Amino acid sequence: MKQNKKYRLSEKFWKGETSISEEADFFNRGKGDAVLPADELYAKFIRYARQDNAPSAGQIWEHISKRHRLRKRRLYLVSMAASFLLLVASVAFVYSSVGEDNREAEFALLEQTLKHVSEGVDPTGKSEVDIIYEDETIVIVSENSN
Repeated sequence: MKQNKKYRLSEKFWKGETSISEEADFFNRGKGDAVLPADELYAKFIRYARQDNAPSAGQIWEHISKRHRLRKRRLYLVSMAASFLLLVASVAFVYSSVGEDNREAEFALLEQTLKHVSEGVDPTGKSEVDIIYEDETIVIVSENSN
């Protein structure tokens, strides 16, 4: 093809005025036959796009369903991890509250000991203990020192 004819064909193509046979000539040019670098790049793109490399509809849907299953699996695993963490946090909370009961008893004993020391009460001395109220879980006493 002469250079002038190539240029006119390129102009006609970009204006959208070419016939099917002229477009075939435009896209089937050899490397270096293009007038402009954009012509060569576009022709290369069209040749690649016209090849039968595109995935079929079945392959596309298979890919979509595979990603959907993967997304559901991730959601399932994240839900399991969150449930496990919630369970561990609940157990830790219950365990720490049980420990608080023991700490309260220890603090009460410490407070009573400090009270005896500050008041000069001898813990080994005799004192009267009157039971005011007694239940299965509660015992209320009154202590009188001699």
